[in-house]
This record gives sequence, C-alpha cells and structure tokens, in this order.
Amino acid sequence: MARKRMSFIFLFLMAYPGGATAFQHEPAELAVTIKGRAHRLEALIVKLDGAGPFPLAVISHGSPRKAEDRAKAIPNGLSRQAEEFAAHGYLTAVVMRRNYGRSSGEWAESYDGCKFGAYEQGGNGSADDIAAAIGVLSARPDVDAATIVAIGQSAGGFGSLAYAARNPKGLKAAINFAGGRGSQGKWDVCQEGRLLDAFEVFGKTAKVPSLWVYAENDNYFGPNLAQEMLARYAKAGAPVIFFKAPPFGDDGHRLFSRGSGIAIWRDQVRKFLHASALPVAAALPTLDAPNLPPPSMLGNRGREHWQRYLLEPDHRAFAASSDNHFGWRSGQRTVEDARTGALKNCKGECKILNVDGKPSE
Repeated sequence: MARKRMSFIFLFLMAYPGGATAFQHEPAELAVTIKGRAHRLEALIVKLDGAGPFPLAVISHGSPRKAEDRAKAIPNGLSRQAEEFAAHGYLTAVVMRRNYGRSSGEWAESYDGCKFGAYEQGGNGSADDIAAAIGVLSARPDVDAATIVAIGQSAGGFGSLAYAARNPKGLKAAINFAGGRGSQGKWDVCQEGRLLDAFEVFGKTAKVPSLWVYAENDNYFGPNLAQEMLARYAKAGAPVIFFKAPPFGDDGHRLFSRGSGIAIWRDQVRKFLHASALPVAAALPTLDAPNLPPPSMLGNRGREHWQRYLLEPDHRAFAASSDNHFGWRSGQRTVEDARTGALKNCKGECKILNVDGKPSE
C-alpha cells in the first residue's frame, strides 16, 4: 500500500447511491516534492476492490473567487465523481493542490491579478501540483503508470490542460470541465485576451486528446468565451472534442461538481474514453436517486433540490422551515459540518430533516 508515502491510510466501502457497486475510499496525504520543497497534499483515493494494477485518473478541483475559501476545499466533495471513474476501473484520486483544504504550502496558482492576467503562469502552478501527485501515485503497486487520465474542473481543468501540454509519460488523455481562470463575477473574466493566449500556448504542445465539457449557462465562462478558448486551443494544433452541455441548475459551472450532473456528461466521457482506446466499463451503476419522498413543506424548487441532495456524497444534511425555506450541504468533513452548513444555507427558522439520506431524530 506504499505506506511510506502516506501519513495515514483508512479503507472503507461505500455503495453507489443507485446500485450495489462497492468502492474502496482511502483518505490520504501524499508526500510530494515540488521545486525542491517537501509538501503534503490532501487526497481521497477511490477504487474498486482488488489488487490491480489499475489505470490512474487524477481529479483536480476548482478555485473559489475568495482566497479565504480555499481552506474549505474538501476531497470528499468530489467523491461521487471519483466513483464514476473508478467504476470504469481506474484508481481515481481527488487531490487538493497546495494551500487548498489541508494541503500544505503557499498558493502557487497566482496569475498576478487582473492587471497582468498571467494565466499561463497560474496554469503551470496547478500543473506542478498535478505532476507531483501523479508521480507519487504512479509508484503505488496497484497503479498502472502507463495509463493516466487527468481530469479537472474550472481552475483544475485549466491546470489539467497545462499539465497535458507537457506531454508527460503515461498521460493518455485529459478531460476539462468548464476550465478557465480569472472569473470575477457572472460572465466577467478579466483580461480575456490573455486567457485566450494561454489556451493557445498550451494547445501548441499538447499531443494527447482532450474532452471539453461546458454548460450553456456556465456563469463563469459563458458559451461565447468557451468557443473562443476552444478555437484558440484547437487552431494551435491540439486534438480536442467539445461537448456543449445543456443548462444545469442556476449555474452550469457546477455541472461537474454536483452529483446530479453526472447523468449529463456520463455518456460523453464514456465515448471519449472508448475513442481514445482507454479502459471503459461495459456497464455503469444506475444514477437513480434513492426513493425517498421529499419533506411535505417543500415547494417545487425545494423538491428539485431534494432530488439533487439525494445524489450527493455523504456527510450531507438537508434543512427546511415551515415557510418553505430550505438549504443543504454535502460532501463535508463531518456530519456536524454538514448540519451546520445546511442550517446556514436555509436562512430561516429551520430544522434538520435529513442526514446522510436518513430522517433526522
């Protein structure tokens, strides 16, 4: 189990919400060296039972607009997405980059603010962390280091493309969900021209195929900008497939980070993996939500959110009030964190109604 590379290992089985597939979840800290300095990167490793070796998939998270929110990043928040790739047979690792969650080190992804828009620099900072994590994970006896897929959302998608531009050994493909940097607000990206320049730079050297997934109502990188980024990347010579996903919720930027979004991109990922001659499962677990009726006080919007809540990872809680306020939080470090977050999101005289899919006492 390569214990010398992990500060702790804890294995437990989780069942996919809609089926009987069981996964091993392994919280870990990866001991990495980046530019000569030692760091610890918090991670969650998800795989099917067995000794392997498994092909490797590494998932990279996004970056919040507020610096103080970086510490709130949690690997478990993307555990459903990790299970989706694990179901294809990959050992899948959700890795917190430096200065996110409990990972050590200073933030290494600065693009020097909107005045300069040094996006290539920011993307390479993310790529350094991705490369370091893959280096450690590739040494595991249950990993096939000859077959690697880099997956990322938002800043993580942008960083995964920066990593792919290096054409590292073993990397066979990259999947970019709503990748980009520099979002200040809804459809407000500073120094768009320099962001496009960075995509062109990465596209000039990238040889591995990539799949891009952007929702029509992405509030960070709208459809017009997404097409411009694609055009610059593809014109530079990089092989890429683009999937324009339908609108998702209030903000399509969350398409990847929400468990309820998996049904929208699942088939596109399966086709891409198959077309890239990469491992693909013959069948995947059902994505049906558990058959739990919504609380009676919820209106139409609350019932819609209830169905989303049922597909999210555990350490989750749902709160509601008699006057139709509701709120929920999922994928937290602890159940108590989920309860606190749900009540905060509810913004009314609310009480906890459900925790981890079970009625609250």
